Formats: sequence, structure tokens, C-alpha cells
Amino acid sequence: MAQNNLEVGMRCIKYMLLCVTAIFVLTSALIISVGTTIYAIYHDVSFFLDSQLFSPATFIIVIGIIMLFVSLFGCVGALKESTCLVNIFAVILSLVLVLEISAAIAAYVLRAQVADMLDQNLRETLPFYYSNPEVEDGFDFIQSRLNCCGVDSYLDWADVPSNGHSGIVVSNMTVPYSCCAQTNYEIVGETEIQECLKLYASGCLPRITYLIYQSAGLLGAGALTIAFIQVNNVCLIIDGDNMACRHGRRRLLFSVLHTNECFQRSAGYKMKFNKTETEYNMKSIRFLLLTITTMFIIIAGLMIVLGFSVYSHYHTFSFFYESANSGRLFTPSLLCILLGMFLLIVTLFGFFGSIKQSTCMVNLYALILGIMLILKLVVIILAFTLDTGAIRAILYIPVSQYASDPEIEMEIDRLQVSLNCCGSDSLFDYEGMEFTGNHSTTVVSATINGNSVMIVVPETCCITPGVDICVRMRERSCKTALVNLFSQNASVIGVLGISVMFIQLLGIIFALLLARCIRKVKSERGLMSWRIKEQTILARQSEETKKQDATTDDRVYIPPHESSTA
Repeated sequence: MAQNNLEVGMRCIKYMLLCVTAIFVLTSALIISVGTTIYAIYHDVSFFLDSQLFSPATFIIVIGIIMLFVSLFGCVGALKESTCLVNIFAVILSLVLVLEISAAIAAYVLRAQVADMLDQNLRETLPFYYSNPEVEDGFDFIQSRLNCCGVDSYLDWADVPSNGHSGIVVSNMTVPYSCCAQTNYEIVGETEIQECLKLYASGCLPRITYLIYQSAGLLGAGALTIAFIQVNNVCLIIDGDNMACRHGRRRLLFSVLHTNECFQRSAGYKMKFNKTETEYNMKSIRFLLLTITTMFIIIAGLMIVLGFSVYSHYHTFSFFYESANSGRLFTPSLLCILLGMFLLIVTLFGFFGSIKQSTCMVNLYALILGIMLILKLVVIILAFTLDTGAIRAILYIPVSQYASDPEIEMEIDRLQVSLNCCGSDSLFDYEGMEFTGNHSTTVVSATINGNSVMIVVPETCCITPGVDICVRMRERSCKTALVNLFSQNASVIGVLGISVMFIQLLGIIFALLLARCIRKVKSERGLMSWRIKEQTILARQSEETKKQDATTDDRVYIPPHESSTA
């Protein structure tokens, strides 16, 4: 029994290290899959990107492969109780932690360079479409895959001479067939005629920029989340190594104590150990729960900061979604802030419950974490299954009041410039609108049912103004731009929610284990206290019996006939 008491702490740490190693195996597989996915996304548009943009995705793949092999050190070290292997595991994980932070920083830093670099490369390569097969394949791929045309719009092809190449003729210019959104095939005699009914209105630059920004955001957020998990796990590994050292010394001490115990038993003594196996278990689980609770405090702070950052970005355009549905829209950013604050308050139950060894507080902590786990699961499902049609229906951009309401005019102008868009659904929303001399307007050329018409639109719809007409305008609708903005932030929140859910599940498990150990320890202590009281009562009764026996032994019996009083 004494040997079990001494080794139970080591067993808990060993199983904990095995769990940590399993976590790293799953994490490394997740990292490799995310890295390869982002690398594939980058590779699709690699012709227009610099080679440095591939470094974060490649870096993440290499880190995942390293972690997959490094986990062997933790697994073997925990099973063999090898201090050397466990130390190597901790050192390599620390190096991987530094690499992951570097990858996260690189991903966020490169986001600022993507727009300018893409704009320059796309505009420089566009004139060589008909003369360079590689440029032709690259533009055809992104235009057909991303449902876009040109750099900013299909009007960019007006400056590219076709040199006799076939294509779609629109307004005296030729655009590639990959710009066609809807095609009609007709057979006249033995000849198949291909007719384009509808072109892609949006340019490719906003689509590629959004794709790169989303990938870099997911990459950075995932790397930082995994980095925080690794900080905790490295601390657990170091504590396990210290426990292994103490365990070795205790084994040596136990051999001495065991020999001494044998001598004492032969002499009629009974040796007692103060700590039981349950108390050793409780100590290890309490330390682990405190560590996870500390992680929750950090994660709650990150959720609040992330929520406020996303909310500040949303708030710039809040006029267009708060004006719908009576001004009520529960955005993912507000939900993230509320969950972060709630998690910060909930951690107090786990923290004080662990320190005070309160079964009630620890069970309450596990219950609230379980409820939050369900709520986050709902949020993650909503984030990844976000219905763009429902969001589009919620959004309301009052373009019809642009010319009559100065406040709406200011908000729409800011929206169109910030998101590179025009109109609510298209530039045709401004058709027939009566502008006054106080409005800054321009004229654009558009095609309706094959007829070229001139439409007066706000000046903020124009990218490159000309003398009398806008040369290049913003083709994307503002509703589409806002929907993309919501989808991007929802994806980031979904990825972070999955990471937090996994940590919460561990917190629930260890909280329930700690509550069970606390109840068992209290029961054992109560039983021990009752036994001590019982032994004390029996000892007192034994002493009183001995005193009575001693008093009886001191009396002298005098026969009646010898008594002087007789």
C-alpha cells in the first residue's frame, strides 16, 4: 500500500503525458491538413503571387510533420519513464512553439502586402494574355474558378488588343470565353454556335485578395491557438519530469523505509503513512485543472479582444444591418465578446474550487463548462453553415434614399469606397435617380439587353474617372461585399471555437475527476477521524480498566475473625 501511495503521482503524470502526446498527434495532423489546403489555394493562383507568400503554408506543413515525429519522444518517454526523452520532447516542443509563432506573425504581416502585389502583377500580366500561353492559362483558371472577369471588371479587357484571337465581343471589345457566366449553345446546320448570355461582373482582384486574406487569417489564428496549447503542455511536461526525478528519489527512500518498517513490525510497532492514494491523485488533477483554468483566462481575454476587433470592423458598416429587423442583429463578434466575458467569470469557480477543494464549486464549474460547450458547438455550426442568402436578406442598403437623405448619402459613399463596391445589388440601382447639383456624380456606360446606355452614379462608384465618363468603375455590389465580410469573420470565429471546445472538454473531464477525488478524500478523512476517535475512546476505556485493575490489586483481604472490629 505504501508503494502504491508513492507511485500514484507518477502514474498520473505519465498518463497525462500520454494524453498530451495524443493531443499533439491530432494537432499535427490538423496542421498538416490546414497547411496543404492553404498551399493548394495559393498554388491555384501561383502565377500572380510572389514565392514568399508560399512560405507560411510550407512552414506550417513542415511544423506539422516535425510534431508528428516529435510525439514519439513523448510517448516512449512517458511509457519508459525516461527523463532524457521527456526533456528532449519538451525542448523540441519549445522550438516548434517558436516556429509556430513565427509562422503566425508572417501570415499576418504578409496580409498587408498582398493587395498591392496582386494589383501590380495582375495589371502587368494582363496585356500579355493573347501572346503568352502561361498568362492565358492563369487568367482563364482564376476567371472560371473565382467567377470573375478582368482585374477590376470586364472593362479592363478594352485595353488588351485581341490580335485576331476569338472571344466574346462586348461593346466593341473582346473578352475571353472564361469571362462568360451563362452560355447558350445553338446548332445551325452542322456548325455549333456558342453564345454568351451573361458575363461575370466582378473583377478578379477583390476575389483573390479576399481569398488570400481569409487563408492568412485562418493560418495565423490557428497557429496562435495551437501555440497557447503548446505553452501549457510544455509546462505539464516539465512538471512531469520533475515528478519523475522525485519519484526516483522516493523509490530509494522507500527501500530504506520498507526495511525499517520490517524491523518495526518484528518489534511489534506499526508504521503509518499520512497520505493516501486518493490524495496523490487529487493533487495531480488539481494542478492540471488549475493549469487548464489559467488557459481559459488567457483564451477568454483573446476572445474578448478578437470580438472587439471584429466588432469595430463591423461597426463601420453597422448602419446597413442595424437598420434592418428593427435594429437587432446578433453578430458573431458580439457573441464572441459575451462568451469571452462569461468564460472569464466561470473560471473563478474552477480556480477557487480547486484551491478550496470545494466539490460544489468544481461540479458547478463542470456544469457551466458543459453548457458553454453546447453553446459554442451551436455557434461553430452556425459559423460554418452560414446562409449567405439569409445574411443578404438581413442587409438593407437604402440606395433609393441616396439623393434625398444626406446621412444615407455619407454612409453609402463610405461603404462603396471601403469595400470597393457600387450600389446595393448593382450599379443599376441608381438608374433614373434624380441627383441635384450638391451631389458628386459621374456617368458610366452599361449594357442592358444588348443596348448601351448611360447611367448617372455617385462619384464613389468610379475607380478611374475620365473627362466626361468613368473609365473604370466598381463592379461588385455592396451586398455581396458585406456578405463576404461576414463570412470571413465567421470562419475565423469557427476555427477558434473548435480549439476552445477541445480545451473545454478537457476542463470538464478533469473538473469531474477532481470533484470525485475531493469527495473520496473527504470520506476517507471522515472515516479516519472516526477511527481515531474510536481508538481514543477505546484507549481511554483501556486506561480506565487498567486503573481499576491496579486499584483492585492494591487492596488486602482481611478475614472477619482476624479483624479488630470483629
